[in-house]
Amino acid sequence: MSRILCEVDALVIAVNEHNGGPSAFFKNITDWLSRMELKFLQDKKVLLMSTSPGKRGAASSLEYYKNVLPRFGAEVVESFSLPSFNENFDVENHKITDEILLLGLNDVVSNFEQELQE
Repeated sequence: MSRILCEVDALVIAVNEHNGGPSAFFKNITDWLSRMELKFLQDKKVLLMSTSPGKRGAASSLEYYKNVLPRFGAEVVESFSLPSFNENFDVENHKITDEILLLGLNDVVSNFEQELQE
């Protein structure tokens, strides 16, 4: 994984949440990568995303990583949280059903793409 990260300029990272905090799995990965090279995300632009069945959309985990990833050299350019996944996402058609949330995601992705062009 460390070798792959060296080869990319940007990342879209989707984080999950367990009991109001980052999952042990993803935290373990970032901990081990930082042991190998503290700045393992040096100069990488990141779009950070999260969702959950709850109304906060894994916002605690998203905020945690918005603060932590820059320590590893990442530039968190944009972030998006999709709350109430079961109500706001059509699994069969693979799309967000809430128009306001969909517009928000489109704006975030567009801003991220623009940032990558600069």
